[in-house]
Amino acid sequence: MPDPFAETCYRRNFLKEVIARVDFVSPLPGVEAALPPRLIEVAVGTFPIAEPREAVQRAVEIGPQGVQSSEERFKEWLFHGKERTKTLTIGRQVVLVQHRTYHTYEIVKAEFLGVLDRVAELFPGAQPSRVGLRYVNTIELAEANPTDWSAYLAPQLLSLFQFPLEADRPALSRVFHNLELAFDAFHLRYRLGMHNPDYPARIRQKVFVLDLDAYTHSAVDIREVSHLLDDFHTTIQRYFEQSITDNLRGIMNAA
Repeated sequence: MPDPFAETCYRRNFLKEVIARVDFVSPLPGVEAALPPRLIEVAVGTFPIAEPREAVQRAVEIGPQGVQSSEERFKEWLFHGKERTKTLTIGRQVVLVQHRTYHTYEIVKAEFLGVLDRVAELFPGAQPSRVGLRYVNTIELAEANPTDWSAYLAPQLLSLFQFPLEADRPALSRVFHNLELAFDAFHLRYRLGMHNPDYPARIRQKVFVLDLDAYTHSAVDIREVSHLLDDFHTTIQRYFEQSITDNLRGIMNAA
């Protein structure tokens, strides 16, 4: 069945963050100390600002000798775009691309797979333990009634506001819901509501979050990542479009 939202593209969006991520079953050999030159080459092609950092992993173990703690230091390799609105992170067990200014899914996918394909070439045994794609929409509007979203969001989402007594609704300080779906090949976690930047004070700002996170729940072949990302994106887009009204689409299509 054709995807009715496949060609949907807005002039503007409310996306604050888009993340494509792969975690690996085992560490990539040597990456905690240095990156292979051919991996750096493909990274700086799209993310030219290199900014490595030292990461720390701490662990606490309780055993016959009592409580013992350990600390391990290793390198994480960050590369930023020219405007620093996007970041590539390569760690010993992770590759992720984060966009804070979003244009199209195709751009995110191409940049991410360009790096991941080189990882697969240089580390033939690399196997993803988790693949994820996350879209965080933060809808901010300058309107008087901060909890009235009836013009912009689908009615079924607005039941979040129906439980408090009508007289008590101005006292709301946070309204959030967590929806999780288990599909055959992946999960979708959908967090939605008013997180409230002024919490624990009452809600004063009209800000609504639609946070859609699709991810695998078991190890997969690295060759499946491209197809999985497409499935994630299709499902995320479908849920986003079913969450909003034509009024919000009009705002996003305004010149």
